[in-house]
Amino acid sequence: MKRHTFVKNTSAAGLLALITPYGVVQRFAQEVSDKAIEEEFLNPPVSAFAQCWYHWMNGNVSKEGITLDLEAIKAGTNEVEIQVTNLWPNRLIGDEQLPPENKYTPGGGASGFASLSNGAIEQLPDWYKQGKPKPTGGRVTFTTWQHYNKASPLLESGLMGLVVLLTAIQKSIAESVAAQ
Repeated sequence: MKRHTFVKNTSAAGLLALITPYGVVQRFAQEVSDKAIEEEFLNPPVSAFAQCWYHWMNGNVSKEGITLDLEAIKAGTNEVEIQVTNLWPNRLIGDEQLPPENKYTPGGGASGFASLSNGAIEQLPDWYKQGKPKPTGGRVTFTTWQHYNKASPLLESGLMGLVVLLTAIQKSIAESVAAQ
């Protein structure tokens, strides 16, 4: 390559570098990055929130205990999720309110000795014998023994009585930062 061609080509490249200096490109990229970081800081995704799970089992929970736990949550961005579950016997008793899907020996759902000798299923359903899923609709449960009947009392389970969650003060992070 001749010296004249080399100088001509490198001069064009140098002129381009002067028009868009590296520092300008780098600064623009930094501004975009800073804005994205600031936006994500001010509006963090839910996955970035601190989480705490409580599992209360077998009635080991009280209104007073839940109230103390919820009041102990510090101010800031919080999310409270309450999932209520029921006891299996209550689900079985609930299904007893629906028309029967299977035939059981008489006396099922009784208490005492009768519950040990009565209430067995007389014939397994075809879907069960064929290893297929239980058909949808009707009862949720399937048992080979009738443990409960329509009149069986429900067991205490889940949330009992009125439940109210109140928001004392709702303030966004952006409002908190602006107030400072």
